[in-house]
Amino acid sequence: MSREELANLPGRPEEQGWLRERMEVLTVREGIALDAALQRGAPADARDAVNLLANLDEYEVVGGIQSYEDLGLYDLEENDAKLLALRDYIDLDKLGRRYEEQHPGLFVGGCYVIFPERELLQQYDGVTLPGPEYSWSLRLKLSSPAVPEGVWLALPDYNDIMDVRPGEIRLALDTLQVRTIQDCTLLEARCSLPGITGLETAYDGRLEDLIYDGQNLGFILQEQNQGQKGFLQTYLWALEHEGCTTLPAALDLSQSLHHYKIVTADQLRDFALEELRAVVGEAEPAAGCFDLERYGRDLLKQKGYTQTADGCAYIARQQTQAQAPAGMTMG
Repeated sequence: MSREELANLPGRPEEQGWLRERMEVLTVREGIALDAALQRGAPADARDAVNLLANLDEYEVVGGIQSYEDLGLYDLEENDAKLLALRDYIDLDKLGRRYEEQHPGLFVGGCYVIFPERELLQQYDGVTLPGPEYSWSLRLKLSSPAVPEGVWLALPDYNDIMDVRPGEIRLALDTLQVRTIQDCTLLEARCSLPGITGLETAYDGRLEDLIYDGQNLGFILQEQNQGQKGFLQTYLWALEHEGCTTLPAALDLSQSLHHYKIVTADQLRDFALEELRAVVGEAEPAAGCFDLERYGRDLLKQKGYTQTADGCAYIARQQTQAQAPAGMTMG
């Protein structure tokens, strides 16, 4: 089965539309992973295809691998570096075949794609399509004289900063037949965060700066700001609250979440009861006839909280206007 056939598999129009949109921004690395997955087994319908694309990151793409000998050398580099100096005495082809037995996969597009060790998660139940994805920060469509129609890459790319096997950036550059980012033209840029737009012009041709900021935001999103509890949801609510529209401002805000207070909708009654007891003591107010939710909402409004667009929380910024990150409108 080819990639193009995926969106035509039997299924609901919503599923086929989701597949077309996802395929439109498929990166070079993701395309290699998808080709390997399709060779492994074609999805039966659009529902299976949605689940496949939603799980593409489970396929590990090892760049720069075109033979079993390359794969054997990769095995040495990853697992037995002390033997690298003695590689002339090692049958790398045989070692690569042994690696394939231990890590089944396929050679595709100058890479070795390792199949997932576990069963793919059913992220789509046939009813609610997968929502926004925050495992990436930016998707950039770059072109070159050799490939004017362009290709996509996604950030963050850990391989690029660690100088290891080719990742998103290097695989895209190889497909574009160029050596550096400076040889590319930015055609389109998308941010996973809502409201961040206009990236094609915001950096005034400074593609390296856009990638630098995209890398930093990607690391923050993937690592959840070093494991901060509830980081992503608080971050999204704060971005909405501030009307954040620029990438630098979004990066600043990610480091300022301690300035925000959140009361979720399911905490509203407890918040109201705690505030009420500060006024009337521990006695049960009005024999259970007190409207705690309305009281809580009014108190939050008085304290400067606003309700989030999804209705799931109330948020307030504990700082002055002068301290607000640059590039934001005040909520």
